[in-house]
Amino acid sequence: MTFKVFNFFPIPLFYNNIDIDIDTKKFLLNSSFKRTGGGTSNWTKSNYILDNEVCKGFVDKLFFQLKLFVNDYLRANDEHFEWYITNSWVLKHDPNDFNQAHGHANSLITGVYYLEVPEHSGDITFWKPDGLTNIFHVSTNIPYKEYTPINCGTWTITPREGDLLLFPSHLRHSISANETNKQRYSLTINFHIKGTLGTEDDCLNLMGR
Repeated sequence: MTFKVFNFFPIPLFYNNIDIDIDTKKFLLNSSFKRTGGGTSNWTKSNYILDNEVCKGFVDKLFFQLKLFVNDYLRANDEHFEWYITNSWVLKHDPNDFNQAHGHANSLITGVYYLEVPEHSGDITFWKPDGLTNIFHVSTNIPYKEYTPINCGTWTITPREGDLLLFPSHLRHSISANETNKQRYSLTINFHIKGTLGTEDDCLNLMGR
């Protein structure tokens, strides 16, 4: 028997492993950090860390990956607008540090690039936006033979050094505790657009930073 299944309204997550030049990596790892308000991790004191000139070559790489995701895969037409980075920072996790589930405001696409990732230093888990535990109603906990991106309520990725993840900024994600005696470093990048959206009779002009 032949049948079809249409996967309507999926949530895409872009994954690739890319290199970073030594000077940029050294600059990011040696930046000044501050403890977050919740006390669960450390952020760079600058929320615009990639604005530094030393990062220019790597930033170009990030935009190339973003174009692959948005233009080639999602088939977006950016003829009248362009992407820019709203803010960026390095996140440092000391032993036992973690991050609770959260999304990113004032951003369309969020990126995470993993600079140094000791084994068992923290996985990233993505949460289904509508709060359902599976594809059926929240009160109906149907067991599955195996969990897949189609039927799950959460999905966990164990990152490697050099991994780049790009995903819709509203998608909630959490980071499990660093179970090592070493520090873990990741770079967060928020992207938005500036330019003209819509038609001549119904358009919106967005201005960036």
